[in-house]
Amino acid sequence: MIRIDPIKYESWFNKPIGRYAEMAEKRLIARFLQIKPGARILDIGCGTGRFTAEYLKRGARVYGLDSSPEMIEYAGRKHRGIEFKVGKAEALPYPDNHFDSVVIVTTLEFATDPQKVLAEIRRILKPDGILLAGVLNRSNPWTVYRRLRGLFGHPIWSKAHFFSGIELKELLVRSNFGDIHSESTLFGAFILFKGVKKA
Repeated sequence: MIRIDPIKYESWFNKPIGRYAEMAEKRLIARFLQIKPGARILDIGCGTGRFTAEYLKRGARVYGLDSSPEMIEYAGRKHRGIEFKVGKAEALPYPDNHFDSVVIVTTLEFATDPQKVLAEIRRILKPDGILLAGVLNRSNPWTVYRRLRGLFGHPIWSKAHFFSGIELKELLVRSNFGDIHSESTLFGAFILFKGVKKA
């Protein structure tokens, strides 16, 4: 399991590039998600809950999942009104047909079996439920730099598999998601896909 210090993670968002990236990604997610009051939303790979808290502000019933106990402990202290839980995306600890929407941002890159993760997401989504999957674009210069750092043993990027837009779309189709469309931000560095659970 990749261990990231929550304080160090949070400090990145205080830098100009971090603030800009957060604003751009949140704006794109908000446009794609269109939250209805009372909707059940799960944030997989929620980290310290920075994005998760946005869904709560818009009237959703919000849940956050992360494999890091340190991240979940920090998120629980900082954000009230959200049910945070430690768990793995490959074996989601939730019942079938439970959520209206699932958001998974820069988490599939680190999954041991992305296809299994998507199968689990499909299982817990209600019929016609929405999946938002955000990834770092494999061919973007920022991601190429991260890939190079990974080759030289960076503790985080060495464990990542970066997707192209075509590769992720094919994965979503194989996982039986329909009405798929995508949009990028951060000069193409971040791609957000939206898919619907098909019957």
